[in-house]
Amino acid sequence: MLAVPNVSEGRDAGLIARLGEAASVPGVRLLDTHSDPDHHRSVFTLSGGQGALQEALLALGRAATAAIDLRAHHGIHPRVGVLDVAPVVYLDAAQRGAACAEALTAAERLGAE
Repeated sequence: MLAVPNVSEGRDAGLIARLGEAASVPGVRLLDTHSDPDHHRSVFTLSGGQGALQEALLALGRAATAAIDLRAHHGIHPRVGVLDVAPVVYLDAAQRGAACAEALTAAERLGAE
C-alpha cells in the first residue's frame, strides 16, 4: 500500500526533511518527496503495510502540527490544516479492503489527537 500525505510546507528544506524522517517509521519507506514553494506544500509518498502506514501518518501529523504555524502560511494552494490530506492507495484490488481499513483507522487516530 501507499500513502501520499500532503503537508502545508513547501519552502523550508530542513523542515521538510525532518517531516520525512518523522514519517519513516519501522515498516514504512519514504519513496519520494515533492515540494512546491509557490503552493507552499509538500507531498510525501510512503510505502508500507497495514498498521505501519497509519503509524507513519500519525507521526507525520504530530511533527507537522508541532512545526507548522498556519497563521503565517501563504501559498496559492487552498489548505485545510498542516496535514491537508492523507490518502491511502491500494495497488491492486486484493488490497482494497486493507487500504480502506488503514485509511479509516488513520483518520480516527488523527482526529482523536
